[in-house]
Amino acid sequence: MDKMFIIILATVVIVGFSTSAYIFSQVDVSIELDGVTDNLSGKKAQILEEIDKCMSQNTVGGGSITLNSFERNLLSSVKQQIDAAESNEALDKISEQIYTMTSCKPE
Repeated sequence: MDKMFIIILATVVIVGFSTSAYIFSQVDVSIELDGVTDNLSGKKAQILEEIDKCMSQNTVGGGSITLNSFERNLLSSVKQQIDAAESNEALDKISEQIYTMTSCKPE
């Protein structure tokens, strides 16, 4: 009886482990991570587009920019911060910074 119990227990453990290994090998975890990365990349592109739009809205006919030098320097440093940002929260803070410290207005 003791041998039979050990054999059944070993069989259940082997079948259970094999089944769980098969199930987890079918799940593609990288899809979820790619979605977060794509979302972050999309948000970065959106903020960069807003900066470019702000720059174009503040450009007069002769090509001169009506933003002061502080705002121009801020916007160029913000572009570098956007490239270095690794979270949506950081991008939200950068976006707030743009609208509070420049004459750019959110849409």
